[in-house]
Amino acid sequence: MDQAYALALLRNKLEGSFKQDDAVALAEALDYMPLAITQAAAYISQRAPRATVLTYLQNLHKGDRDRAKLLDMNIGDSCRDNTALNSIITTW
Repeated sequence: MDQAYALALLRNKLEGSFKQDDAVALAEALDYMPLAITQAAAYISQRAPRATVLTYLQNLHKGDRDRAKLLDMNIGDSCRDNTALNSIITTW
């Protein structure tokens, strides 16, 4: 997925505003993977306003343990089969 599509996906999944630079950095950090972007957006949405694109990105950069914890969160997505596993780590 290219940057434009990744940012459009993030905008679609997140309510509210966020800085374009933060969104670009997050999409890049997640290697423009749609599943990772969707999962990050679900995490941010569920924890808003405490969680933002910037705080998610900061936590992602803290280290491997924190990154694995964030990516392994089992957060539902109403557009997906609820019997499917959510973890991007499982997918990898």
